Amino acid sequence: MSNSVVIDTNVIIHYISRDGCYFESCEWIIFKIKEGEIKITIDHNGIIFNEYDRKIREYSRNVSAKILMNLIGRHRFNPTSSSIFEFVDPIDSKDIKNLKKIGFHDGDLIFVRVSPKSSSKKIISTDYRSFLKQKYKNWIKSKLNVDVIDPIDFYRSAK
Repeated sequence: MSNSVVIDTNVIIHYISRDGCYFESCEWIIFKIKEGEIKITIDHNGIIFNEYDRKIREYSRNVSAKILMNLIGRHRFNPTSSSIFEFVDPIDSKDIKNLKKIGFHDGDLIFVRVSPKSSSKKIISTDYRSFLKQKYKNWIKSKLNVDVIDPIDFYRSAK
């Protein structure tokens, strides 16, 4: 079975927009997803999927976005072993209420809530205002035993 990870939406956006220093590692992650070597951990309710879909549609004229929209759309309702997704039930929101109290972004809480259920217990993000901010990384690691890393470090660790 493939390792599953939580992928923050900004990783997908860096790939689509071919953005800066993260593009190469984000492209590698998307390639590994397409090849079935990595699965994306998402919630059964579709909150994460809907965010991916909404953000990708903002780039709908981009060829990479069209390819991702087709790939993600094809697997949305297919929770089988061939899916690119690992569908999980998020942990209870009360388990992360302190993270919100110390200032973590509301919109990113669903990613944190599914992260303990991913097989690799990793969140990949480029967001230094939330996930990669040291106090949030430390809280997520100490309370949920989940590592938060940027795509470059994830790429390097897989090599």
